[in-house]
Amino acid sequence: MKAQSCDALVITTDFAIQGQLLHMNVPLHYGSFAAILADNRFHFIHHSRDPADFKANYAGVVPVYDRLFGTYRAPRGETLPPTGLASWDGKAGLADYLLARRTGAARAGRAPGTKATARSAAS
Repeated sequence: MKAQSCDALVITTDFAIQGQLLHMNVPLHYGSFAAILADNRFHFIHHSRDPADFKANYAGVVPVYDRLFGTYRAPRGETLPPTGLASWDGKAGLADYLLARRTGAARAGRAPGTKATARSAAS
């Protein structure tokens, strides 16, 4: 029984580390091993601002699933693509998200830090 719980801890730790590596803003290249284990150059395409990259590279660990379901897109070069929301002005901070309920932005269906429109004010 002890070995099973140790195995679960090792597997959980490996997945946690892999999740952190996938989202690091430093291009990691696993070489030929990237065919079986996703590196962050592969996964950053999933977060890319480029509309050509939308709906691609969902796998967090093994890219074979993206190949199987037709959502695979190969990394282009060694650099990471620009990511995030093109519509975000960068003015909303962590406090805006944590305090969204207090300000009423969440109840009004708006993103924190955005102004009410006539439509959202009416709801």
